[in-house]
Amino acid sequence: MELVSSAFPVICQLLHSRQVTDVVEAVDFFTSAFQFGMADAIIGVQQMLVLVWSHDQAVKDAVAVAYKKLYLYTESTTPRYVHCFLDL
Repeated sequence: MELVSSAFPVICQLLHSRQVTDVVEAVDFFTSAFQFGMADAIIGVQQMLVLVWSHDQAVKDAVAVAYKKLYLYTESTTPRYVHCFLDL
């Protein structure tokens, strides 16, 4: 867990890469990390938001899918979903 968290700054830099595949993979990484309940993943999720104004359609699509997955179509098995109901 600590090893993955130490990679967050580097992966945040990949969100601003010129290579579309780097950006899309970084978006996928932060989406998965956030779904697994890693607290520091919110930094990458927040940085992804500005990518909706990217010139590349693949990047826009990846960010749109990520936000839909995180905030609109949550599965009941993700730690974030379970945590919301445990607080009730």
